[in-house]
Amino acid sequence: MLVYGVMAAVLVVVAVLTGGNLPKSLAAAALFFVLATAWSSWKFRARIREREVALAAAAAQQGEGGPVHGKPHSVVSTKGQDEGAP
Repeated sequence: MLVYGVMAAVLVVVAVLTGGNLPKSLAAAALFFVLATAWSSWKFRARIREREVALAAAAAQQGEGGPVHGKPHSVVSTKGQDEGAP
């Protein structure tokens, strides 16, 4: 966001140095800053969501099925097998 602030300031300075309208350049710089910050924040959060989805998918594949095409491993119950053993 600091970069966007500097770019907005440069926009105002260039407008003033070239004889432009100060109120219009301030409005344009503010609009640029808000839009650029919003876009950057939106893309940053999208990358975080994509990473979380990928990590969750990898964890689900490892924890539930591993390398067997995502199918859970069969579990054999040993309950009750030792009952009645000598």
